Amino acid sequence: MTNILSSFTWMIFGALFGAALGSAFGAGLGYLTPDLVTDLFQLKGPDPIRYAAGVGAIVGLFLGFGGMILALGIQALGSQALGPQGPARTMKDA
Repeated sequence: MTNILSSFTWMIFGALFGAALGSAFGAGLGYLTPDLVTDLFQLKGPDPIRYAAGVGAIVGLFLGFGGMILALGIQALGSQALGPQGPARTMKDA
């Protein structure tokens, strides 16, 4: 049960970290090139910096969550294939 909670916590952590990075990237993009954001999303009224930060946070949330699920899946497959302690090494292998 602890392993499930740990994995869930890491997935949430990855999603929030991805959202923070995406929001920072979107805000920076909106600050540096507001015309690109306005033309890309066909904005009429909202502030391009805030809009790009919101879109970046949403996209980063999905990408961070997906990336963390992929990383945990690879870890789970590796631990299942190699066992919980990793490959057994003896003096003959070294």
